[in-house]
Amino acid sequence: MDEGDTSVVFIESSINTDSREFTTYLEGDNADAEFASNGQSSKTYTLDPSKPVRHQIRLNGTNLGDGELEIITYDSTVDLNTTETVPIYVRESIEEGQAVPGLTTVHVIFTLLSSILIYFLV
Repeated sequence: MDEGDTSVVFIESSINTDSREFTTYLEGDNADAEFASNGQSSKTYTLDPSKPVRHQIRLNGTNLGDGELEIITYDSTVDLNTTETVPIYVRESIEEGQAVPGLTTVHVIFTLLSSILIYFLV
């Protein structure tokens, strides 16, 4: 991602056992991370076995270079933390180039007059 730019990542949570309550925390060392649904870096939710939950995470690159996003999920039922690490690379923002002009009104009129002149002279 570019420095100062925002990217979106999706993660999906699912379980195979009884319903449980989870809290997921986001920690990034060169990017600010937040859940799109609440604008915060943590979210508490209940997971049912038959209904996976998809989370949308917004990342905003803050420091150039390699880094990591840690997704820490706490299961309050069994008092257990699970941590997943996702590599992140933030590069310098690329400036847009000068716009190249296309056909302007002057070009269109000149082309029209030239084609009329050629039609009547030939």
